Amino acid sequence: MNYYIDFLMAYQKRVGTESKILLSIMTSDDTHDRTVQLLEENNYYGMPKDQISFMKQEKIPAMTNSKAHFAQKPGSLEIETKPHGHGDIHTLIHHSGNSKKWLEQGKRWVCFFQDTNPLIFRSFPALLGVSRKQNLEANFVGVPRKVGEAADVFVIGHKEGEKDKTFIIEWALADLFFKPHGGEPVQPDGWSYYQTNINGICLNLSDYHDNLNKTQGLVAEFINPKYEDETKTKFKSAARLETKMPDYPRLLESHDRFGITKIERLFSFTTCKNDPKEGSNKYKKGIPPECAGTCELEYYQSNIELLKIAGVQVEDAPQENLRDFAGIGYNFGAKVVLKPDFGVTIREIKSKFKGTNKVSYKSTLVLDGDVHIENLDLDGSISIASKEKKEVKDLTFHEKNYVEFVPIDENETDTRLKMRGYKVVGQENIKVIQ
Repeated sequence: MNYYIDFLMAYQKRVGTESKILLSIMTSDDTHDRTVQLLEENNYYGMPKDQISFMKQEKIPAMTNSKAHFAQKPGSLEIETKPHGHGDIHTLIHHSGNSKKWLEQGKRWVCFFQDTNPLIFRSFPALLGVSRKQNLEANFVGVPRKVGEAADVFVIGHKEGEKDKTFIIEWALADLFFKPHGGEPVQPDGWSYYQTNINGICLNLSDYHDNLNKTQGLVAEFINPKYEDETKTKFKSAARLETKMPDYPRLLESHDRFGITKIERLFSFTTCKNDPKEGSNKYKKGIPPECAGTCELEYYQSNIELLKIAGVQVEDAPQENLRDFAGIGYNFGAKVVLKPDFGVTIREIKSKFKGTNKVSYKSTLVLDGDVHIENLDLDGSISIASKEKKEVKDLTFHEKNYVEFVPIDENETDTRLKMRGYKVVGQENIKVIQ
């Protein structure tokens, strides 16, 4: 949450204080109180309280089998309930009056993201720019897709005598969709010919508000149970009817102004949604593990790639650096942290470097604020932060005060470490330059 708000405030700093960026968070009974408490205890991470609002969705009854028998809470006479899915966001925006209020405040675009994906903010400037330039009503981020991964698929629907429409196929149904066509087509490099939806969405607010008034934002329901056996009569765990946020295009009267902006995964998508055991199972199948450790790794890799685009020579980690943490192979190279206020676009990040800059694969580099670097030679760990313009020239730092990740003990009880399978060693030795 701290990182997300830092990004939003960095955007706001660049567009000017006269245009306040608003954050609206959808919660449920499962998450609402703790989310509010987290923000209040941390003073909303620097975002003015009046720029943050909440929309709480209701929970609905869960079912235990194909006959739709209600699930019962263990040891209770109460019916078990679960959230109705993130598709409720459209209905909540409509009934809360938010779309009307945002329009009256002069807002023109609304962007959606999920809290499991920290890289989405790197893509928003491009997504918004394309939406404006192409005058799109709805624009989705699309990324390269690994066949079999748990991510939805963009497909084009063609019907004789009608215009083509773009649809998003639920990932659990992808195999059924492609089976009549011989399976999902694979490119020579192993990636699908199809793009994956990551729920990074930009909508024209005026069009969105008008459409919500017509449809109330009611997207279709579906159910995706996990069955106990091949008879498919009893569910492995209680299931409920769900709705999906990216099903909004089904409410559009025309797809003439619907777009997909293709962006590389490292600049738009990673996700933290699986525990290490599930992540390990996916890793063995060659599918993205999508757990806390790989999310952290891909965050560093994204920042490394941004440095390389800016002309920085970042040494690649050798293959022998590969380590196993909780059944997943990690090759952590340089640990690069580019705080949002260091730069929100590639152009801005490129402007922060001059001369010849080198970073070894064992190094840690943290950059925050208006920092400009010229001729850096780094083989160690440093953090440079400044609210005012700061120039760092001709710095050679070879202290080898490396930050390392090491396996945790099998009896570890700290959940923050167990969910990763490793812990940080040497963080306290980072050289701070201010």
